[in-house]
Amino acid sequence: MSIVKNLIIDKLRNISIDFTKDLDYAIKEVDKDSQCLAILVNPVQITEIRDIAFLGNRMPQKSTYFYPKVLTGLVINVF
Repeated sequence: MSIVKNLIIDKLRNISIDFTKDLDYAIKEVDKDSQCLAILVNPVQITEIRDIAFLGNRMPQKSTYFYPKVLTGLVINVF
């Protein structure tokens, strides 16, 4: 994902970007010209996130989608 971000996404600053995990949605959006490009990437492994964190780096935006997600209200309610 870092390669995609550094070599493609960062160069396309003046276009709208939509993120999805739904392959069919991505294909439909490109087919109907709502989006000009779809980039499909493999899921990130936990070990890759750990290794990057230990190097003091951060993962690119939207590259760390996990499911099931913790319900926000349950976590923030304590604070």
